[in-house]
Amino acid sequence: MLVGAGTAAYYASLAIRARHADAKVLMIGEEEHLPYNRPPLSKELWWYGDDSSSKNLQYEGLNGKKRDIFFEAEGFFVLPSELPQAAHGGVSLLKGHRVKKLSPDDKKVYLDDGTCIAFDKCLIATGGRPKVLPSLNEAPEDAKERILYLRGLDSVCKSSNSVAVVGGGFLGSELAYSIRRRYKDVQVTQIVAEEGNLNGVLPKFLSTKASEALRAFGVDVRTNSKVGPSYLWYANVEQSKPVICDCIVVAVGIEPNTSVAEASGFEVCSLFLFFFAYCSLCIVHPSA
Repeated sequence: MLVGAGTAAYYASLAIRARHADAKVLMIGEEEHLPYNRPPLSKELWWYGDDSSSKNLQYEGLNGKKRDIFFEAEGFFVLPSELPQAAHGGVSLLKGHRVKKLSPDDKKVYLDDGTCIAFDKCLIATGGRPKVLPSLNEAPEDAKERILYLRGLDSVCKSSNSVAVVGGGFLGSELAYSIRRRYKDVQVTQIVAEEGNLNGVLPKFLSTKASEALRAFGVDVRTNSKVGPSYLWYANVEQSKPVICDCIVVAVGIEPNTSVAEASGFEVCSLFLFFFAYCSLCIVHPSA
């Protein structure tokens, strides 16, 4: 049983099948899509996609051929109803369902629709969830309706005159560039808390160059900036003019998604959960 259907779960299924050729692997994911590669979400789908790309996750490659970002085609997966009888095992995918909790003692998982599924071994691979800015949690309801965490962004940009992207890391910088590239009439403002784009991974002079390149492309990059108490974007003292925009895109990183682990009775510490998940590959339940 693999709780999650992202990149980690997909490659875990391949590793399991490589070691045990007849293994029966069931992946359970919240999304209605097949497992897919995340990086193109902020690049290729914006650069080479069309109006349907946000739904079918397809784009036209440089050679003119249609491409998608899925790891495998639908035919790779065994139907969940057929997995128990599969003579040589296989990988099955249950889409559109969330695991609420698991019971290590009974070796069962409980889904959001009340379904209970038994397992022999289980790997929690729920990945991360977008970080939320505390100041935005306190925003008025009408303001929250204009705050996006990537989902549905393409459709919003079509009807917006101005967009503010919060975050100066890889995702925030790629999105600011991609939105400006795809919608040339949309004013894009990027709010960067640090001194420059990609400040955490690049030397200062390269970070400055990255900010300058985005500005030259037409993105209004505001460095050393933060969210003000009135939920408008304020830059530093030298750039104190607020940014008025139609919608706000938050791309300030992710945090471990521990909801299943917490609901299942595991002792959770975000720092050590990361360590166990990526290094030890083992979390011991208190009942063990």
